[in-house]
Amino acid sequence: MSLRIAVLLKSVPDPKLWHRVTIDPVTRTLRKEGIPRVISPLDRNALEAAASLKEKHGGEVTVICMGSSGAKENLREALALGADRAVFLSGGTFGGADSLATARALSAALQKLGIPDLIFCGAVSYYGSTGQVGPQVAQMLGINHFSSARKFVYDGNMLTVESVTDGGVLVARGRLPLLLTVLREANKPRGLRLSETVKARRKEILEWSPADLPVSGAQLGLEGSGTRMIDLLPPTPGKDAEIIEGEPEVVAREILRKISVWTCGTGG
Repeated sequence: MSLRIAVLLKSVPDPKLWHRVTIDPVTRTLRKEGIPRVISPLDRNALEAAASLKEKHGGEVTVICMGSSGAKENLREALALGADRAVFLSGGTFGGADSLATARALSAALQKLGIPDLIFCGAVSYYGSTGQVGPQVAQMLGINHFSSARKFVYDGNMLTVESVTDGGVLVARGRLPLLLTVLREANKPRGLRLSETVKARRKEILEWSPADLPVSGAQLGLEGSGTRMIDLLPPTPGKDAEIIEGEPEVVAREILRKISVWTCGTGG
């Protein structure tokens, strides 16, 4: 079976220049203009997973990225690292998106392309580290997913997956189509080769605006986000601290009381 595989790729500010990222005081979103972009590290593992499966079983790999103009070179790099074509979601309406609005845009692009057999993305992005986008996309597409996968084996229309969970390692099988978010342990991403970099210049990059997607623009970007930054407060300088001692349950209750988030109906 020839596989149709998609990789959800996030372009992030170069970690070496993170100190140059500032916050817009009006929109309270991060300002990243003028900072070189790189592929989010775990998305490289996701791309390697897709490229390796394609080489072993045949098929096609499409990378999808939502971002500003600087992200386009990251798509070219992804094409040199094993992807066959790329989709670039570009336009001001996409800006300021939280994980929910981002997932809406990516799932709409996948619907437009036709839901693939497998979708890969990094377990978290270097930029936000929420780990929410992959599962949200799977939910919107109505397919199953495995998070934090460190190993997987493809067998016909099934995938056996090892996922790292809070309680240990989960080993399970799932039927395609599936979405996987992958960990660094999943593989070692390949390096760039000059011959593949040259070939990548001839590969296709489709550029879609919000108007090209089967979703309302009001559900995208900052307007379509389910969360908003209300305010930013600098930490109060000083070294004052209070040590709470006692039995764990007593300490926990006192901490909850102090931060005013007591929600348990047993007291307080």
